[in-house]
Amino acid sequence: MKNGMFSNFVLDEKKVFLLHYLRHRKINWATDTRIKNLFEDYEKVISDLKEHGYLRDDDHFGFLEEMGVADLKIVSKRFNLPSSGCKKELIERIINNTTPEQRANVCTDQYFILTSSGLEIDKEYIQNRKMQNANLKETFLQEVKSGNYVRAALERADAYSQMLVPLGIGVDWSNNEEIQNHSKSEQKRLKNYDFSDLNNSDAYKEILFQILYYDDEIEHNLFTSISKFINSEGERINCPDMEFFFKEKNYMPTETEKIFVYLDTKRFNEFQLGMQKTLKSEKYRPLPKGEFHISDQTIDFWKKCKEDCEEFERLSCLGIKGFPKTLQTFQKHKEKNDEKYQSWISVTS
Repeated sequence: MKNGMFSNFVLDEKKVFLLHYLRHRKINWATDTRIKNLFEDYEKVISDLKEHGYLRDDDHFGFLEEMGVADLKIVSKRFNLPSSGCKKELIERIINNTTPEQRANVCTDQYFILTSSGLEIDKEYIQNRKMQNANLKETFLQEVKSGNYVRAALERADAYSQMLVPLGIGVDWSNNEEIQNHSKSEQKRLKNYDFSDLNNSDAYKEILFQILYYDDEIEHNLFTSISKFINSEGERINCPDMEFFFKEKNYMPTETEKIFVYLDTKRFNEFQLGMQKTLKSEKYRPLPKGEFHISDQTIDFWKKCKEDCEEFERLSCLGIKGFPKTLQTFQKHKEKNDEKYQSWISVTS
């Protein structure tokens, strides 16, 4: 890491972590005790970061950074300023044409403000953390795919225990016995999931188990987790009840969507049964056989996304000048039904 302006100030790992923690935080928010305990004198560290050019005082403009473009345009109009331009332009225009007192009348909130140097340090920190998280997830993934569930848990615990402020309040990541017991408990819980409604091999059912374990323990995004285990060349999910369910909905889901709905339904039913047992209430009921945990609104959304994707792929092959490179950009113009979208579809007319 970089040194500060004076030899007795070192921008060490703890201070870099603090800069990241403070970004986007209001000054009047309470600071996590675990953060303060990293330093002998927390307030002096804040003062040093300002003195050495990594933080600066908020002259009632920090709240603007937290606003979206629509709200910034409203603020601009309040000060009789033009409301055109991108977010950066809107903020600069407001700051250059108003006083701190005027801005305080709009919003009294003040934030910790990172300087350009502070932002560069935070950018580097975020990149490093993303790389570390990606490496940890890949290690965890490969251990799970190999059936080494406890070893995966221990690898994660070792990584978490080395963090300045480990994830999970009250978890002792250095306690290997506790970590192993938790892993075994999770495996036992997931083994209770009933996959008897599938006409699939035991090997395929084991993959579904691995997806659930991986997602519960580290990924927390079921769609992403599924994509890490399932490929187009492998066995496909075979659930007659679900096939009939989607046929009634007049929708043919992708393989990933099928697995998502199937596993999400298993999770939902487990939760309902757990709440029913805990609260002694019949209000919580699992779905009956043949029903799945997916709303009509979500199915309609999937239908639209599928249609958009097919249209995007079809048009992208036509060599249309100025056609967007990403589906997301294409969808924005289609949603607005603007001139650009109309010009693209006119090519096929």
